[in-house]
Amino acid sequence: MSKLAIDLEIAQTLGVPVALLLALAENNSITNISDLKSQAVQALTFLSDEEITTGINTINKFNLLKPIQDDQYLKTPVNKNTTSPMTTKWRPAKEVFEVVKFGGISKEFVESVLPEFRLYWTEKKILKDNWNKILIDHIRREWAANSQPNKGLPFLMHDEWQPSQEALDVLQMAEISERKALEYLKPFILFWKDSGRAFKSWNSKFVEFVRRRELSDNEYSKFKDENVKRTNEAGEFSQKFDERTQDKSWAEDIDLR
Repeated sequence: MSKLAIDLEIAQTLGVPVALLLALAENNSITNISDLKSQAVQALTFLSDEEITTGINTINKFNLLKPIQDDQYLKTPVNKNTTSPMTTKWRPAKEVFEVVKFGGISKEFVESVLPEFRLYWTEKKILKDNWNKILIDHIRREWAANSQPNKGLPFLMHDEWQPSQEALDVLQMAEISERKALEYLKPFILFWKDSGRAFKSWNSKFVEFVRRRELSDNEYSKFKDENVKRTNEAGEFSQKFDERTQDKSWAEDIDLR
């Protein structure tokens, strides 16, 4: 068996067996569950029967197998030889909504994940000719992660909330390290807990919050440094303190008679 490149995001959200099964399906162009199960038993011998069965059920439940026909018409733009960057105003083709609908994914859910998707790929500044297909893959992963109990609906901010790796990647591209970004996590949580507002996703708001705070902190630091510099310049002396206290040259020209 050739090497399998698994999706780390899927491994983290749905488990390593699911990630391995999907990688196997992609490597061998498998598009139905029965073929995937028979191939997995032969190729993934290090997985138990229970792990394979549970993984297959998860993939089937969330319709994670990629239909071959996705590639046939989900190119952006239509000319396959033309690539384009992602923009903040990009809209998916109508076929995207039709494809994900077969997996029970609503148009409202697609619209809810679209802003983060655009933000992430706009920051990447890369050219692609298949943004619609990339979005479908993203939607399926998000749907699987959000289809657990109490997921997929707007929720209030809570103390255990953590930003996604994609959000941290976006900030790193803006030259804000993960360590620095997480310094703003507590004030972010506190701010939105106090607001009492609920959202389906908090990652884009975290990115905006960190960017604003970082810009504000940098401006304040710059302002403070300039003030300190001006203060120091205004009070600089060319002599040490004891030399200045003994220097009487200032009184030489004063006539005390």
